[in-house]
Amino acid sequence: MLKKVLKNIGIVFLLFLAVALSFILFRNKTDIIHADNKGRITGWAYGNNIGWVSVSSSTPVDYGVEINNTTGDFSGYAWSEMFGWIYFGPDTTIPTYGLIASSSAPSDPKTWAKFATTTGAVTGWAKILLAGADGWIKMSDDSVDVWNGKGVKIDLATGDFSGWAWNNDSANVGWISFNSADCDQDSNNYIDIACFGDNTTTPVISYKVNFSNLIPVTPIMGAIENLPSFCYGAKVNWADKSSNETGFVVEKSRDSSNWSIFCSVNPDITNCFNSGLDPSTTYYFRVKATGAGGDSAWSPSDPGNTSYCAPVVSLGSFDCDKVEIKWAQAGEGVDHYEVWRNNGVLATTTVATINYIDTDIDPKGGDKYEYKIIAQTEGLTSDSVFVIPCPTKLPKWKEVKPE
Repeated sequence: MLKKVLKNIGIVFLLFLAVALSFILFRNKTDIIHADNKGRITGWAYGNNIGWVSVSSSTPVDYGVEINNTTGDFSGYAWSEMFGWIYFGPDTTIPTYGLIASSSAPSDPKTWAKFATTTGAVTGWAKILLAGADGWIKMSDDSVDVWNGKGVKIDLATGDFSGWAWNNDSANVGWISFNSADCDQDSNNYIDIACFGDNTTTPVISYKVNFSNLIPVTPIMGAIENLPSFCYGAKVNWADKSSNETGFVVEKSRDSSNWSIFCSVNPDITNCFNSGLDPSTTYYFRVKATGAGGDSAWSPSDPGNTSYCAPVVSLGSFDCDKVEIKWAQAGEGVDHYEVWRNNGVLATTTVATINYIDTDIDPKGGDKYEYKIIAQTEGLTSDSVFVIPCPTKLPKWKEVKPE
């Protein structure tokens, strides 16, 4: 007796929610993606026969469909303005509804909705509770020609859903669209009928379902550059493969096993740099994207040689016969030096040399010389120093007594 009473109360409660939600949730279609982000998918799906489907909300009832970022399993409830609750899993023994996909789903794969974390393809089932045995919604089936490649998918870079799901009771439900961008109004493709049905105009309302907590795609490591402007520094570059990351973290290691943070940056930035490296040491670098739903895998580690400080140049003694240039080099690894004067190579010296005397000076005076030192093979360029070694001498005036 008690069980029957509780069951009747539950049915009354569901009917009450159906009326309340239909009035509150679907009275204004301008608020297309409104749901609060609680680790759930957000936004709206649409079907001509099922109407608007809200996949999550916080008011007036807190509900939503969630996805496990590790397993790809869907769970929880969505809400249809015409059919009420749509269940996405997991298996449960709730009375009346028979929510055990592993044995009750109409065809393989007999699982609740699930997405492949490597491809984004969504398979399995959801179920309209009040439709009973006719309520099963299949997310994709490539064995059906018209449906091949057009089932539900999740873009691994953006988290956006695309494609169509199908309920076999087509007179009442039929196709369900998860992204208005798929509605290309191709009159030869009757799946497009799910997008407002007339196949004559593009839908005036944009809608989609999105999974913002999707783990970002692993970035692709790029070049490791030396930084002449930093003492013992490096710049790490990568390719951003997602649009849902919250940032990037780069780590360094001497042996590809003991890692420590090298630098971190905000989303959409594709490089970072830092100093604090040891000279004559090969470091390994790796990068990952961080996200609201978790972090991506690390990129494969790539080695990069450290860079060294640029030479510090100074001016020694000088006169009309010679100019002496001196420099100091911090760190190791320099192969040789190039002495530049007025944007041309004046001489090449050994790594042990720390000065150079230029004797090719114009004795007439007045010429200005620019010197700089470039440490090779790193190409580290010093600042320039300027000198006029032999200023032009003004003629002396001598008074001559008039004759």
